Amino acid sequence: MNIKGHGPMINSTITHSPSPDFSADLRMQRRARALLSSHKRRLTG
Repeated sequence: MNIKGHGPMINSTITHSPSPDFSADLRMQRRARALLSSHKRRLTG
């Protein structure tokens, strides 16, 4: 399995899972990213 650095998760979900799982995964990633950004905002002040 040789995936170059960018988005191993996304590649594996595309190859392995059907579209419902994939969309749910995207939603999870989006939520995680939003949580991360808000957390960073809180940390920086």
